[in-house]
Amino acid sequence: MLHACADISAISRSNPVYDGLLRVPAAATGAAITQLHRHLARKYDARVVAHGEELFLKLGGAGRAIVSSSLHEREIASVPRRRPMGAPFRILYLGYLRGEKGIDVLLDAYLRVLRVMPDAELEIVGGKDPGEHGTERALRGRLAAARATGTLRLLPGQPFGPKLFQHFADADVLALPSRSEGTPRVLVEARAFGCPVVASNVGGIPDSVSHDVDGLLVSPGRVDELAGALVSIGSNSQLRARLVEAGLARVRGFTVERFAEMMWDEIERAHHAASHW
Repeated sequence: MLHACADISAISRSNPVYDGLLRVPAAATGAAITQLHRHLARKYDARVVAHGEELFLKLGGAGRAIVSSSLHEREIASVPRRRPMGAPFRILYLGYLRGEKGIDVLLDAYLRVLRVMPDAELEIVGGKDPGEHGTERALRGRLAAARATGTLRLLPGQPFGPKLFQHFADADVLALPSRSEGTPRVLVEARAFGCPVVASNVGGIPDSVSHDVDGLLVSPGRVDELAGALVSIGSNSQLRARLVEAGLARVRGFTVERFAEMMWDEIERAHHAASHW
């Protein structure tokens, strides 16, 4: 069985770190890795489990597209909101500071949000990892502008559990303006604690979020669209309430228990196929 979590070719094409002459070898390497995965899946008649329909179709073969999850059923809505609903509008980003995550787009969009909602806050929870390739250095100017104009908090990553869940519960929206993605678990986690989501319409994200049903989807790299979606949630309480209710209902199908059931089903199918060779 081949379990594909991310589209390496999409990451190498979209990450702004691979700029100029670096783009050519990065894109070629990413395409080669994807081609290798496709070849191995077909050669060994493997079951393909991919995070999102787009990646599944790219790899081909038998199997299914899934949405990744790390949240148990019992954890949904297990942490209540502590901040009053009348507090300043809080935008949350939670994840690593990587180029493909579109942090630069979020910071530019936040400055536009401030024109309409001057007291809006941006909370970035996460940090660097070995794969960030200088992303934080490239963002210094934008981070300084956000600090000078609005309220920006940079917080270290939190271990999975109640402290992490509290960030979701206390935020008014989660923003994930990625340039490439599989099916980010953070989108499941945010909605499980009543935090609506705005995310890019790329990769496997549309498998997790339906536009204007349980979240809002925007074009990758479009600062204006992202800012507009954030302002819509911040200024329209009825829209926010509708997205929160639908989001909580949707994530009940994206739990660890459901994820394990699908993976086990694919393992049994792969075992059955192997026994007939």
